[in-house]
Formats: sequence, C-alpha cells, structure tokens
Amino acid sequence: MEELRQVLHKYIKPRGIQPPAQKTLFSDLTAEKLEVLSILQALEFADYSESAKEKALQKLASMLGELSKEKLTSENLQKIGLVAFAVEIIKRGEFKRADEIKKL
Repeated sequence: MEELRQVLHKYIKPRGIQPPAQKTLFSDLTAEKLEVLSILQALEFADYSESAKEKALQKLASMLGELSKEKLTSENLQKIGLVAFAVEIIKRGEFKRADEIKKL
C-alpha cells in the first residue's frame, strides 16, 4: 500500500490532480471569538452598566451587519451565530454563558 501511495503521489500530485479537501465541521472562529469575548469582558469591567450594554449591542449589531453583507457560507453563518448568541446573552443578562464561548 505504501508503495502505491508513493507512486500515486509521485505521478498524480505534480500534474495538478489533488484529492478533495477535507471539510471540517467547525471553522476557525478565532478572530470573531476574540472580538466577542473582548466585548463581553469590557461589559464585565463596566459592571454591566446600561450604557455599556447599549454600546456592546451596537457594536455586535454592526458586526452582524457586516457579516450579513458577505457571501453566505457555512463559516460565515457560524460567525453570525456566534455574534447573535452574544447579543442574546447580553439582552437576557446571562453573562455567565460567555464561558460557553470560551470553550469553543
């Protein structure tokens, strides 16, 4: 089997024939995750004041607006879901649920 793999690799790969890419279930949400967590942490530092909540919701709404302008892909939809989840936990005052985002 190893010899066959080496022969295939030697002759097929240089000619541009590539095996199909493996799709992953979850995309890399690192940048969006950090931004959302930063917003939630800023709320904590501001003692969850109404003014801070309003600013956080405005920032997250802006993020949703920008993401919704992009082409809809599974990765983009995951980002939208992450931001929407943050909006909901702020509206409900369930700030402890931010730990669920950290675990992603």
